[in-house]
Amino acid sequence: MGSRARIAAAAASTCASLLVAWALWPERGAALEVVDHSRELDALLVARAAQPNAAQPSASTDGTHSDAGLRVRRAPIDEPTLRLLFPHSWVAEHEPDPHALFRWKASQSRRVPFPELPSRGYQFTTDVHGLRRASDARLAAGGVLVVGDSHTDGFLDAEQSFCARLELALRSTGAGAWPEVWNAGVLGYCPYNYLGAIEARAAAKPAVVVVV
Repeated sequence: MGSRARIAAAAASTCASLLVAWALWPERGAALEVVDHSRELDALLVARAAQPNAAQPSASTDGTHSDAGLRVRRAPIDEPTLRLLFPHSWVAEHEPDPHALFRWKASQSRRVPFPELPSRGYQFTTDVHGLRRASDARLAAGGVLVVGDSHTDGFLDAEQSFCARLELALRSTGAGAWPEVWNAGVLGYCPYNYLGAIEARAAAKPAVVVVV
């Protein structure tokens, strides 16, 4: 058999193998699902713009609402709108929050796969208050409240977050009682949720609020 014949036979064999592999390859679902809610969102914006200003006052430092408090105002969001704007808020690990709309459920401990980490995953924990901590917070007055999104929440063990490292650094100063750092960050939060998270923890009287 000449070289051309051998090449033709090899090409035919390769094509046949590819056809067989394609026929036998199991059907796979889409790796990425794109959901387009642009029409619904446009209609929502038009409808809300036509409504009278129903904004509600923010909480003051003692946790009560007062027109003389902060200048920032939040418009109330009903459940259908919440489902549209924050579809990720309806996962089993979340629960409703009257201020921040949704938050992490308390006392969670579960392993989350994350191939990008050397350990291939991390331990997701929340304390009895729903904060991202490895130990329960005392919520004594004078703590440091940190609010934010996934950058604050962190795709890592709670004790590896910058909030935990900040608390450790404050503790190591040896300057008397050290303040707790309360990690109230939640994956998917936006400034609307940040303000609600601050309202929700106002009664604990944090000395410092950090918005990330």
